[in-house]
Amino acid sequence: MAFAVKLFQEIRTVNSPATSNAPVGIAASSRFGLVTLAKFLGGDRQAIITIASSRLAFWIGALFVLAAGFAREYDGESLWDVPWHLAIPLGASLVAATTLYLLVCVTAAIRQQPPVRFFPGWYRFVGLFWMTAPIAFLYAVPYERLFTEVAAVQANLWTLALVALWRVALMARVIQVVFHWYPVSSGIITVLFANVVAVIVAVSVEFPVSFIAVMGGVRYTATENLLSAVGMMIQLTSFGLLPFVLVAALGMCISRHKLKPLLTELNQPVETSPLLLATACAALLIWLPVLPVTQREQQLRYQVEIRMMSGRIDEGLAILGKHSPDEFPPHWSPPPHVVYPVVRPPLKEVLLALARMDPPLHAAWEDVFALKARSAFGLFNLLELSQNDLEAYTCWLERVPLGPKIATRQLLWIGDAMEISESHQSYLDRIRAVAKQAQPKHPMDDWAD
Repeated sequence: MAFAVKLFQEIRTVNSPATSNAPVGIAASSRFGLVTLAKFLGGDRQAIITIASSRLAFWIGALFVLAAGFAREYDGESLWDVPWHLAIPLGASLVAATTLYLLVCVTAAIRQQPPVRFFPGWYRFVGLFWMTAPIAFLYAVPYERLFTEVAAVQANLWTLALVALWRVALMARVIQVVFHWYPVSSGIITVLFANVVAVIVAVSVEFPVSFIAVMGGVRYTATENLLSAVGMMIQLTSFGLLPFVLVAALGMCISRHKLKPLLTELNQPVETSPLLLATACAALLIWLPVLPVTQREQQLRYQVEIRMMSGRIDEGLAILGKHSPDEFPPHWSPPPHVVYPVVRPPLKEVLLALARMDPPLHAAWEDVFALKARSAFGLFNLLELSQNDLEAYTCWLERVPLGPKIATRQLLWIGDAMEISESHQSYLDRIRAVAKQAQPKHPMDDWAD
């Protein structure tokens, strides 16, 4: 409670009218508008000082962060079912800004730099951090509706790289200005922070693993191979750079820095442009006419995924059976995603449920699941199936175009089984007949297609 009271008092201090002019040489512009924001995004020193001096930068930045959440999720999540996804960017950026601020303050203390008043400095620093949110509006470009699947993934990855590098460079410039640091010092501390974040992502997010495909002979789609390569690159780069960045940061801490930070010395009042406030509000309201167009397909996607991931596979497949692929998000594929280390739900259960469907699922959906079976690292032993499941699965292999290739791989899991019941033997003979349609020279040759 005492901490909350202290924080409230400090924020009131920041928002209270100034009683003195700013120190000579750091006077802020008297107006914070769209031009100032544009200059800030380009790293202009005077614009950074102006925004740091603004009493409303914190709240305007929060609006822009929420708008950036819409830009990221309007065609990526079912916001009706998981509205809390919109709060993730705000919460994550608050934690990130606070962590970076603490890192800079600790480093400044080690370098014996005169301290800043913590809470007023935090309030202004978070405002500056959040004012970088308009860069994330680039995520709103609907690449999936403009390009092929692979091209859309490539465009999204390049956009992610651009946004990340831009924000890192901009925050390095902000730290340089408001803490009176040299560019190299502010760059090192910002890159250290970004590198640690990349390491956390690398160890906590499941990426497809390319070497499994290489060693196992599995052939994924071009999109899966691309995501796999990017995931491995992030892991190798983040872990490889971390020791060097840590050494650079330790070397920076050895030096002494006596210049007083500007962050809590900016007392000249700044007028906020009404047009800027209107723009921040419009950045939120503009999504109201857009959401009905994109959310219908996202709701369908969510209904299928939540059921299949929770084990209600038949219900998920039933929803798929009532809708064509065009009614779902572009390039979307239902679970399971076989390129990840943990496949959920189990591919075996999905294929058997698919084979038992009467009437059969739409041919386009059956081809999607057949491709998953074709790309999976491991299938299952046919001898473990009941007679009814084996009959349904055999009929499914006989009707899907990829059946011969799947059957060829499926037979490898039987091995040299000596005891096979007569009922199972008749179905295995049918599956062998399907596999012969592929006519590979060697069973492993089929994997190299």
